[in-house]
Amino acid sequence: MRRPGWPSRFWVALAVVIVKPISWLLVRKDWRGAERLPATGGVILAVNHLSWLDPVLVAHYLYNNGRWPTILAKAGLFSVPLLGSAVRGLMAIPVHRGSAEASRSLAESERRIAEGACVMFYPEGTCTRDPDFWPMEGKTGAARLALATGA
Repeated sequence: MRRPGWPSRFWVALAVVIVKPISWLLVRKDWRGAERLPATGGVILAVNHLSWLDPVLVAHYLYNNGRWPTILAKAGLFSVPLLGSAVRGLMAIPVHRGSAEASRSLAESERRIAEGACVMFYPEGTCTRDPDFWPMEGKTGAARLALATGA
């Protein structure tokens, strides 16, 4: 039986087999605050985007705490061979930046939150370009979604 907001067992198993070892090998973790993460129900997670490893590490943290990350990802990733199949299978939501279709990602996020998903936003929309790794100015989608859903 599939849990709400989670992909098929195949994609979960594949992600765990690939992501967890990479995460354990590359990064020393000092994870805190899991008690503030709701165990069930729709939730919005707004994360600073400091490196390309962020989605892997945050996904590992969420998985270890019983939540599946529904990541908003640049639409171009969905057309990359193999990677596109993986991001679709892992239930990522495509973001069509700077186009008329950009609002679709918020509508899809709202639908997934209503189903109980943990939707992960990078409000900056990209990795920080600040040389000291300070966050850049965020976009308003996560806040608008929080107001619309109460999540």
